[in-house]
Amino acid sequence: MVTAPKIRDSETQRRFQEFQKKLPVVKQAQEVLRAYNHQLRQAVIALIKTHNEINVTAIYTNFNLEQAVVSQHLRILREAGLVKTRRKGKEVLYSVNQSAIDHMVKQCSNLAELVPH
Repeated sequence: MVTAPKIRDSETQRRFQEFQKKLPVVKQAQEVLRAYNHQLRQAVIALIKTHNEINVTAIYTNFNLEQAVVSQHLRILREAGLVKTRRKGKEVLYSVNQSAIDHMVKQCSNLAELVPH
């Protein structure tokens, strides 16, 4: 937890305390945004979204990349909760977790309200 600086203004003190309570949400949003903040991962999400569900072979073929490169980026997106997986036999299908993206946008909006104007 961040140590509270000496704040004399009660409104600023209240906002600081509110921000501290939301710190776990801030850290979670930071991880999700870090995962999203990469051109290839954004392109992968866009491709998955256009197909609803897609396997890794179709993704790396589309981008003309090595399977290992695409798999690593998919792992980052999966760990951040931005994509979901579903097994279909031996195949793993990826889909966009739209509710996680919507949640990320909402959390960022909520955090913006904490910043003094």
